Amino acid sequence: MQVTGSLLLSLAVLFSSSCASRSLYEIPPPPPESERKTISLIPGEEARQAERDYLQARSAVIQLNAYLRSKRYEESLSLMSQETQAMLEFLSPSPAAKKPALATLIEGKIKVRGKIREVDPAAMLLAGDLTQIKDAVDGQEEQETQRRKELFAMQPDGSIRKIVMIKEGGQWVLHRTKLDQLQGN
Repeated sequence: MQVTGSLLLSLAVLFSSSCASRSLYEIPPPPPESERKTISLIPGEEARQAERDYLQARSAVIQLNAYLRSKRYEESLSLMSQETQAMLEFLSPSPAAKKPALATLIEGKIKVRGKIREVDPAAMLLAGDLTQIKDAVDGQEEQETQRRKELFAMQPDGSIRKIVMIKEGGQWVLHRTKLDQLQGN
C-alpha cells in the first residue's frame, strides 16, 4: 500500500507539471468592445443607467441647439461626431476653406447636387422645434445600444424628427450622416 501511495504521488506531480506547460482548453479572446455588454447585479440598475443616458444625451442636444442658435459654431462642432463633421465638410460650399465644416455652419449654406442652398444649421442638424423631446415614440423603431441613444423631437406640425446621439470620447455627441429631405427638392 505504501508503494501505491508513493506511485500515486509521483503520477500526480508528473501530471501537474505536464499540465502547467500546456493547457487542455484555450480561453477565447474577448469580443470586440462594441459587442460587450455590462450587466449589473443590482436590480433595476440597467433601467436607471438607460434613464441617465437619455438625460445626458438630451442635455447634449439642448446644449448643441443653444450653441447653434447663438452662432457659437466652433463649440457646436465639439458636440458633433467625427462622421457628422465629415458630412458638413462634404456639403460645404467652401471646400477649400481651412475648416470646411465650420464654414458650412458660419455661411448657413450647403451644396447639394451642384446647387447652393441656404439652411438653418440648427433646424438642419437637429430639428426646427426642440420644445418636446421624448425618449421613445409609439410606432418609431429604435436601434439603441449603450453607446447610441435615439431621441425624438415632436414638431408642431405633428411630424417626428429622430436625433441620434452617440458616445464618443466619453461624451454624448450628435451623429447625423445624412440629411432629411430638404424643402423644395
